[in-house]
Amino acid sequence: LEFRRVLFRSSVEKANVVAGLHPHVPVLGADTCVELDGVVHGQPRDRDDARRILLALSGRTHNVHTAVSLVGPRGTVTFHDSARVTLQALGPHILEWYLDTGEPFGKAGAYAVQGHGGVLVARVHGAMSTVVGLPLRRTADLLDRKSTRLNSSHVSESRMPSSA
Repeated sequence: LEFRRVLFRSSVEKANVVAGLHPHVPVLGADTCVELDGVVHGQPRDRDDARRILLALSGRTHNVHTAVSLVGPRGTVTFHDSARVTLQALGPHILEWYLDTGEPFGKAGAYAVQGHGGVLVARVHGAMSTVVGLPLRRTADLLDRKSTRLNSSHVSESRMPSSA
């Protein structure tokens, strides 16, 4: 599917930016998108777009896809994980309240399950960390398989704007 190819490319590009600054250590990059009925919903452009996306997802089950790339001196490995999320049917008051929080902006699908947007979610099937944007168990497994040893001098957080 095309959106997976875009997510893979984006997660590698994000990791490569940081890897260029730290070429001797492994770097993770990740990107997430929301997909409903074959339509990918990225970050909303503005309040009206956020409203449109949330109304499309309201009362429905959609897919959340996250791609993760490990870029380092020994090459690049990429995987993707998916979860299914069902939003509550959103009434006008909760929808406008959520838009007023400002949280939908910069978020794939116009919501953040780990923030105020958690009240919009009825169910999650799959890893919650996939929905948040970094599938922790699979990422830990990848790091373990690649025998990646990290210590405090290697760990830092560089946040790149999400492209989806």
